[in-house]
Amino acid sequence: MIIKTGEPKKMAHFVSIIVPVKNELKYIIECVNSLLNVDYPKNSYEIIVVLDKNATAEVERALSTFRGRIKVVRSKRSGSAANRNLGVMKADKRAAYFAFTDADCIVSKNWLGSLVHRINNSSKDIGCVGGLNLVPESDNQFAKLIGAIEQTLLGGGGSAQSAVTKRMRIVQSIPNCNALYRKELWIKNKQDENLIIGQDGEFNYRLGKQGNKFLIIPNAVVWHHRTNSIRKHVRRMYKYGEAAARVFKLHPGILKARWYASLSLFGMALVIILFVISFSSILALYLLEGLVIAYLAMLLLTTLQVIVKLKKPIAIFTPFILALQHLFYNIGFMAGLVEMETRK
Repeated sequence: MIIKTGEPKKMAHFVSIIVPVKNELKYIIECVNSLLNVDYPKNSYEIIVVLDKNATAEVERALSTFRGRIKVVRSKRSGSAANRNLGVMKADKRAAYFAFTDADCIVSKNWLGSLVHRINNSSKDIGCVGGLNLVPESDNQFAKLIGAIEQTLLGGGGSAQSAVTKRMRIVQSIPNCNALYRKELWIKNKQDENLIIGQDGEFNYRLGKQGNKFLIIPNAVVWHHRTNSIRKHVRRMYKYGEAAARVFKLHPGILKARWYASLSLFGMALVIILFVISFSSILALYLLEGLVIAYLAMLLLTTLQVIVKLKKPIAIFTPFILALQHLFYNIGFMAGLVEMETRK
């Protein structure tokens, strides 16, 4: 069923919008401007921008142009988790909900109204509502390619982080670049400040274990800038892998819920094992060949998907980017496990 937005002006629930920022000088102005222009009663929401401990002076100066219209808080800690937790602590007591987006996002005009309307009309077990996470038109061709790849099964695993849907649906987790939570969930729980990346996924996993559900709707849109070079993308995948390892150590059961990460790790482990055994076993060699052929076939099918969607010559680089993405995610995961073992 297609979701209708309703009349935002009839929704008087106060919302605190929290935006952690570190060095997103290039994007923070357009982010705040979009938040100031949402179609929601101006006296029914506040914008709290939390400056990371390591936030640049340029970012702070840029935010000074919004003095009197937003609340700027300086954090003594680093990391989005610590900054979101601090934002919640500094929020207006009237807040019924906490909304989150990132400093490199632009929210749609009906973003806040759509989220509030949906959670108001949902059962109490819906603890969080989120929406679509699209690529801005101003991003370069590589960033748009990454966005298109993320929307495929092989590139994003169907994650709400990159899902494009025309219907509302329950998902396992909602990224904090586009999320609205019931206030009580943040009063009873906090994000793990030891996690620099992946803290929203870990937080949502704990909430899910408590019986809360996550609902994604199609008409609450943010445009989220993607990495604009292969170097940045590979580094990001490595860090995601490291973060996944840390979360796995905290919650071993999370890989059952995150099938995409599990399959990627299992596939790489199987390839390594078969490669070693293949020197002494012809059967292992045949199995290895079959596995490689199957993976190449999936890369080809995914590339065709991206070509059809993007309709740009750059789409032909899809298999190389996907292979690097899977490789560096797995390397990061293994490095994360090794790092934690050496710390014991």
